[in-house]
Amino acid sequence: MGGLTLDWIQLASALGAMQGALLIGALVAQKRNRTANRLLAVLMATFTIYLAQGVYYATGLYRAFPHLTGIATFTPWTFGPLVYLYARAASDRAWRFTAREWLHFVPVAVALALAVPTFALSAAAKLAMLDQILTGARRPPLAWLDPLKYLSGIAYSAATVRYLRDHRRRVLDSYSNTARANLTWLLWLAGGAAAIWVLATVVRVGDTALPVRDAHVSLAIALLVYATGYMGLRQPEVFRYATAEWPLPHPAVATTASPAAAVAVAAPAEPAPPRARYERSGLDDAEAAAAVRV
Repeated sequence: MGGLTLDWIQLASALGAMQGALLIGALVAQKRNRTANRLLAVLMATFTIYLAQGVYYATGLYRAFPHLTGIATFTPWTFGPLVYLYARAASDRAWRFTAREWLHFVPVAVALALAVPTFALSAAAKLAMLDQILTGARRPPLAWLDPLKYLSGIAYSAATVRYLRDHRRRVLDSYSNTARANLTWLLWLAGGAAAIWVLATVVRVGDTALPVRDAHVSLAIALLVYATGYMGLRQPEVFRYATAEWPLPHPAVATTASPAAAVAVAAPAEPAPPRARYERSGLDDAEAAAAVRV
C-alpha cells in the first residue's frame, strides 16, 4: 500500500465522515434521547460509513483490510427510509416507532442476505475480485439491484417531501416559532436528500466514469452532514422534539435568535427548571460545539 493521498473532494468526504461521527456522539449522548434523535443518529452513521468507504478505496486501504470490502455498499438502501422516518418522528408528536416500521428495511435485509457469499470470500479472493471490478473486467456483485436502489431513494424522497408539505398545511395555524423552524429544517433535509438521489441517478444512467460519480455523490452527502452540524450550533432548538414519549412542557417557551445559544424563557406562572437554558435544545453548549468542531 502506498502513501495515503487524497484530492480535495476525498478530503472533504473524510472530514464529513469525522463530522458525522461527532454528530452521532452528540445525539446519542442526550439524556432525553427520543426516537427522532436516535433515527437522526443512525442516519448520520450510515452517511459516515458511506463517506469513509470512498476514502477506504481511494487510499488503497482495501488492500490492507480487504474484509471491510462492500460493507458500505448497502447503506444507500437505508437513506430513504431513515430520512422519511426521522421526518415523521420529528414533526408528529403522536408518532411512535413500532414493529411495523421495520418493514421499511426489508430490502436492506434481502440485499445483505444475497451478499453473504461475497462476504464469506477469502481475503485473496476479495482482492482479486476488486482488481477485476476496478479494471472493468467484472461487474460488482448484485449490480443488478442498483436500479431498485435508486427507485427506492427517489420514491422515499418524494414521500418525505409530500408528507411534510401536507403536515404543514394541516397544522400551520397552531405552530409555535420553534415548530416552524423545525419544519423548515426538515424540509431542507428532505430536499437535500432528494437532490442527492437525483444527482446519483442522473450520473448512474449517464456516461460518467465510476470514480467521478462516487466523488460527487460523496461530496453532496458530506455537505448535507456539514449542514446538519451547522444547524446543531446555529439553531439547536430544532433538535428538541415534543413527542408522544417525551412531551415538552406547556406553555411553550420562546427562543432568542442568537447563533451562539438558545435561551428558554418560562412563563412567570411556571418557573423554569435549573437547566432551562437549553430546555428546547437538542444539544447543549459542549455538544453543539463538538458537533461543528471539524
